[in-house]
Amino acid sequence: MSTSKGNAAISFVFKVSAEQAPVVEKGLADHAEWMRETHAIGTGKSVNLVDYYVTKAEEFVNPANPEEGKTGNMIIIMNEVYPNPDEIGNHMNVAQKWSGMGGLLQLFKDYDATLLMGGEIIQTL
Repeated sequence: MSTSKGNAAISFVFKVSAEQAPVVEKGLADHAEWMRETHAIGTGKSVNLVDYYVTKAEEFVNPANPEEGKTGNMIIIMNEVYPNPDEIGNHMNVAQKWSGMGGLLQLFKDYDATLLMGGEIIQTL
């Protein structure tokens, strides 16, 4: 199953120092472990996903000219893609029972994460 227009997404964006990145990565690894236990690409578990991935990269001073160097920050982005908004509701219901939810919410607070909840996929290739 591939991502398509009309799917729904949850995305987290963290911009942290290189020293802080391992803490965020650990929190997202814990989240991914829980996702593997309760979610499936397609069908077969409590929550149905289209895609799930986490990316990270060093932040450039000027992305249009990498020769200007890097800021020392890391950008870490987690994306969950669901077939429809109702499945995000299902995800949130299941998440209420996850023992790690408090830790994830604390990461958002501690590292000033930007959260996109229920974003509509509006373009794909």
